[in-house]
Amino acid sequence: MKHVQPPSDASPAPGRWKGKGRLVLAGLFFGGLTLLALHPGPRNLPPDTRLSIEGPSLVAPSEVRRWLGADPQRTVFSGNHTTPWLSRHPWIERISFKHYLWGGGVIMARIKEPVAILRPSHGEVPGKPVEPWGNSPILAYLLPDGNVLAGLMVPEATRLSQVIVRAPITRYSGARLAATIRNLSRCRNEGAPEGQIFVFRGSHEIRFFPDRTTYYIVLPEEGDCTPYILFRKLAKNGGTSANPPPKGYDLRFKGMILIRPDTGTPGISGGSASPRTLP
Repeated sequence: MKHVQPPSDASPAPGRWKGKGRLVLAGLFFGGLTLLALHPGPRNLPPDTRLSIEGPSLVAPSEVRRWLGADPQRTVFSGNHTTPWLSRHPWIERISFKHYLWGGGVIMARIKEPVAILRPSHGEVPGKPVEPWGNSPILAYLLPDGNVLAGLMVPEATRLSQVIVRAPITRYSGARLAATIRNLSRCRNEGAPEGQIFVFRGSHEIRFFPDRTTYYIVLPEEGDCTPYILFRKLAKNGGTSANPPPKGYDLRFKGMILIRPDTGTPGISGGSASPRTLP
């Protein structure tokens, strides 16, 4: 009579191999998906470093590439070079570089949002544009930090405020002007009128011409929205509908509004009047 020996402990049971096989296959499957995500294949590989520009289209992409130079990884993104590079190119708000595992990458640049367009009162060029682009139509844009830079003339620029200036302005004056325009926009719900046209009179005052009116407002350059709340109360009480209407309203003094009587000097109504008639 033969004795059948029991299977050895070293021989794994078929069920155990079956479970491990599933784990191995699952690992290979998910590992393959990970590799595909990181390495999408030759069709999606960029031939070289590409440029992605966000923000308003006021700067030509070819100009940004020229600013970056032939080797931006060395001249812009290595060491502490990024901050000095940004200071030399004030149109750029921020810039970063994303590497690809297979080589190359994408440079992402963000263009600053301008506050207003500067326009001359008698034909001279306002500000000192420092980035002209050949014969392309350009405008002088005021940035939030007070810089005045040349930018491309694009349709979306018509939504910006228009500031009439009589002479080139300094960066300090530009920052003061930009802050005043932003404060006016911030106080729209508190009584600040709608409009796009401003006149910058240097150290004297900043005038604003509301839409569909014949008067101007001398804007406060700091503080909260209280002056605009007072102006809204004045308008509700008929203070802006006198006949003839006052020439202007000065909101720079705390708790009061100074009314400037009409002396016969023509003003402008909204954006329809010629800049030559500006006071």
